[in-house]
Amino acid sequence: MILLVVSALIYQFKVTLSEKKHAEIVKKLEKRIKTENAEKAADTKAELDN
Repeated sequence: MILLVVSALIYQFKVTLSEKKHAEIVKKLEKRIKTENAEKAADTKAELDN
């Protein structure tokens, strides 16, 4: 039980996700998705051209 409380306290103070950090993560993920989609489209086009 004590371990559960200690882990909850550590989580509370160590894991922080501000709005600014959230926005930064979303931008990175959106960029990654666009890049992956562009690569898939290029691969598909290359396969169709062959």
